[in-house]
Amino acid sequence: MAAGWVVVLNGAPRSGKSSIATVIQETFDGPWMNLGVDVAAHARHGLNVVADVGHHDAYAAPLHPLRDAARRLRGLPAFLVGVRCPIEEIMRRRDASPPGRYATSGPDGEIPDPVLRWQHHVHQPGIYDLEIDTSTLTPEAAAATIRTRLAGPPPTAFHQLAADPAPN
Repeated sequence: MAAGWVVVLNGAPRSGKSSIATVIQETFDGPWMNLGVDVAAHARHGLNVVADVGHHDAYAAPLHPLRDAARRLRGLPAFLVGVRCPIEEIMRRRDASPPGRYATSGPDGEIPDPVLRWQHHVHQPGIYDLEIDTSTLTPEAAAATIRTRLAGPPPTAFHQLAADPAPN
C-alpha cells in the first residue's frame, strides 16, 4: 500500500492554518484527515494527512519537536509548510474573535508578550518546503499553492531537520 501525503502547516495561532487545512480537506483529491497526533501512523496506512500545528522549542529545556517529528515521518512524503502572517494581521484576527478566546490587544494597542513570543519562536529554525503568507492569500489560494507544490520536487525540509543533530 502506498503511503499517503503528509502536509504539516506550522505557524502561530490565528495565522490561518486551520482554515487552510479545511480547504485542503474539502477540495483536494483524497480523503484528507486533519490530525495533530499519530500523523505518521495514518499516512503509513495510505491516508493523506494535513496537520495544523505550532511547533516551537521555547521551553525551559529544549524538546526539539520538529526534529522529533522529522524522525517519525522518515520515509513518508511529508511537506513542511511555514504559514506566516504579520503580527498586525494576527492581532486584527485576535481582536475580532469572540471575547475571552484569544489574548487581544491592550488598551493602547500593545501586543501581549505571549503573542510576541509565538511570533518569534514558531518559525525557528525556518526550514520549510514552502512558505505562504496568509495576509495576502485566502485559504483557498494558500491550499492551491500547496497543491501545486505537492506536484513539484520531493520535499526536503523534514529530511534536513532529521539529519541535523540536536544541540546540547
